[in-house]
Amino acid sequence: GIGLGIYGLMALGAPFVASFYGQPILKPLLWTMGAGVVLNAACVLGNARLQRGRRFRRLSVVNCVTAFGAFAVAVTLAWCGMGVWSIALMGLCAAGLGLGQLTWATRGLSPSAEQCPIGKLLSYGWKLTLSGFIHTVYMNCHQLVIGKLFAPTAVGLYTRGQRWASLPDETVNGAVMRVALPSLAEGTSSPRRYLAMTCLLLWPGLAVLGLFAEEIVRFVLGETWVDCVPYLRILLVGVVFSPFANVA
Repeated sequence: GIGLGIYGLMALGAPFVASFYGQPILKPLLWTMGAGVVLNAACVLGNARLQRGRRFRRLSVVNCVTAFGAFAVAVTLAWCGMGVWSIALMGLCAAGLGLGQLTWATRGLSPSAEQCPIGKLLSYGWKLTLSGFIHTVYMNCHQLVIGKLFAPTAVGLYTRGQRWASLPDETVNGAVMRVALPSLAEGTSSPRRYLAMTCLLLWPGLAVLGLFAEEIVRFVLGETWVDCVPYLRILLVGVVFSPFANVA
């Protein structure tokens, strides 16, 4: 229901977004990409059931197949000359692949016999939802300002630098927190243990990425994207503190 509501807002707001940036193509792009919100919302239950059952290997397989499948689709569409639509359809494909795999992966898991009052669930969940909403708005408002005040090239460089800076954080924290959340919720483990583990895994990777950012970007993305390196290095400083926020 929330996913459908968000998609409705995106569909209604698409003409205004296109007018704000002066890019008419944004309207059909938002209508297409918004469908992924609904599909991703439908994935929430499957993800939660696998995490609650600590089926992390199965969840990892789902995530890997989804990532590689969506990437293959995007490359194929780009090769066929689809341009920006290859990126939009990549997200939609990833959501569809994820939903299909989660439906298959959870087919043998029986629902929990435990019952929890809806009031208790809401009292727990609304804080995480509000925190995630504030974080999302804050992380994306920079792109809104840059896209309006500067050239589209600046948005691309900043977005690419932000994406590369957040990649180690998403990878390490995602893996650790999938294991940590059930243990912390049951009170069977200390947050400090997971904080130390995350820092030990994350910080060396950030140091390597910061030191060799130019060489890595030039090798992976080519000479065109080398100008995103200064953004990447600045944003890495903020990522250093991300484990404290995630454990909290």
